[in-house]
Order: sequence, then C-alpha cells, then structure tokens
Amino acid sequence: MLDHPGTYDHPHPHLDTFAHVHTHGDTDADGPPVSHGYRHAGGTAIDFFSGDSGVQVVMGTEVVAAKDGTVIRADMDYQEPTKAQMDQYLAIAREKGFTPPDILDKLRGRQVWIRHEKDVVTRYVHLSGIASGITVGVAVQKGQLIAYVGNSGTPEAAEGTSDGPHLHFEIRIGDTYAGQGLTMLETRLLYEKIFANGR
Repeated sequence: MLDHPGTYDHPHPHLDTFAHVHTHGDTDADGPPVSHGYRHAGGTAIDFFSGDSGVQVVMGTEVVAAKDGTVIRADMDYQEPTKAQMDQYLAIAREKGFTPPDILDKLRGRQVWIRHEKDVVTRYVHLSGIASGITVGVAVQKGQLIAYVGNSGTPEAAEGTSDGPHLHFEIRIGDTYAGQGLTMLETRLLYEKIFANGR
C-alpha cells in the first residue's frame, strides 16, 4: 500500500462509502499485457496476491462480499478451458491487439457478481469455488462468505496446476468501472481510498 492513500478526487464520489474488501494482498492494478499475456487494454480492476500486506492469498482463501447486495451471477457450472482452448484464446487476443469481450469473460474463469445500491456491481474473478447457497437472486450481507480464491480462467489452470491463485476484483458503475481513464497509480490510489473509507 502507498504511504499517502486517499488524495485522489475520483469521478464516482458515491464510492467513497464503499465497504472494505476482506481479501488482501498486492494491490497493483491490472494493466496492459503485464504477466497475464491476454490483457491488451487498460486495467479494469485490481488483483490480490499474497504479498505486501502480509496476508496470504492462496488457493481456497475465503472471499467475502464487499457490501450488502444481490447476487446477479454465480458460475456454479464453470468448466475450465483445455490447454488447446486457452492457447486459441490467447492467440486471438495477441492477433487482434485486444481481448474480445467474449474471450475476456472466459479468461476471467469462475465468477460471482453482486449488485449493490446506485448501480454498483462488484465482480469476484478467477475463483476456485462458490460458497454453498450463493446463487443468482440471493441477498448477501457485507462480510458474508461468497467464494474461494483460485486461478480459474488462467493458463496455469488450463495446464492443470494450482499456480498463481489470486482474486481479481472489479467495481463496475453502470457502463463504466472504477479507475476508467486513470493510470495504474491513480487506480491504485482510488481503490485505497475506497477501501479506507469502508473500514
């Protein structure tokens, strides 16, 4: 975490009261290609790995709802792509210079989405499993167990390994997302401010 979070005036002021995410880790924002190999667009989220915070994020780490809301997606029947399918998805992204939305959705792996007030949706991505009772239409409370950290939708998962588990966390506001149009550093500051105000 940075030494001076919370100084950035962001375009979605109602996020100031958004709740703290309980799965901690490295808060560097996703960015273009980096190590993922398929991101050919600006970052839409942050990835939580084991790291700077001193909290381990491993396969099966519990993921909780960031705020009260209603589940609008829960991929109970998710099927991991084969290595051949994964190679094809990545080749298409490289060839086009961007990742088409349908392929990006596959590369996000198993997901849970929760709708909150003011048209805010949180997305929890690359999950290894979904908690019992978490289905579309279910109301959840802030801090409620919803899923488990994994690596679904990644090349590592397609190869059958459990390497690289992390939580990819997105905050969507209507047709935009928290951090849209911002640099990676500005996105990081924005998320730090959101998390700090939700404690």
